[in-house]
Amino acid sequence: MLQATDAFTLACRHDDFSDWHQGRRRYAVWAIAADTPALTAAVDSLKAQLAPWLLPGYRRQPHITVALGGFPAPARQRADDYSPACLAAQVAALERAAPQPFSLELGPCATFASAPYLAVGGDGPSLLQLRQALLDSHPERDDFPYTPHLTLGLYGDTYPLAPMQARLQGLAPEPGLALPVRHLDLMTYAADTIGGPLHTVARFDLQQRRLEAEAQALAGLFTQL
Repeated sequence: MLQATDAFTLACRHDDFSDWHQGRRRYAVWAIAADTPALTAAVDSLKAQLAPWLLPGYRRQPHITVALGGFPAPARQRADDYSPACLAAQVAALERAAPQPFSLELGPCATFASAPYLAVGGDGPSLLQLRQALLDSHPERDDFPYTPHLTLGLYGDTYPLAPMQARLQGLAPEPGLALPVRHLDLMTYAADTIGGPLHTVARFDLQQRRLEAEAQALAGLFTQL
């Protein structure tokens, strides 16, 4: 999130983030995969144009984070643990309150202090309805201001912010980048790697209002810690 006093971008770095994960291996989030061919091509093009300013090694697939989960654990012992009970409560909330399939629109480009991104528009109320169902059923509240976005990478150094904003305005993707949203994914990533790839563990179908996942994958989520 940009503050009014921000004059420079924040430099991101490769680290193991041990103070945060405290030895826990994976972190779970609920997100919408942005993997249509048109979006994939647009994101690849934007990332290539921004490459001189981005931290190398960012491998996270295009996605829109809806809500945080936490560190998968058999039982919730720390505030940011994510247990089977947490998952069950969120799935039940989605079954009750998730919207029907909807559509989002991507663009224009904008920036946080640490990362450039594609703004998310379109059916905002349905997206917020989806997020609220997850927040209301999770004991670890995600109370940070929410700006729907698709991250294009992370800044590798400090750069003057005003020229970066002007540069991003000149990189506007083609209008009409639509993303049909038919499901919501539970994804995890390695907690000791910045910008590492996402792994989809389960998928909630908005039309059928049910979670789709292999039992073995869900069991592994809480045992491979």
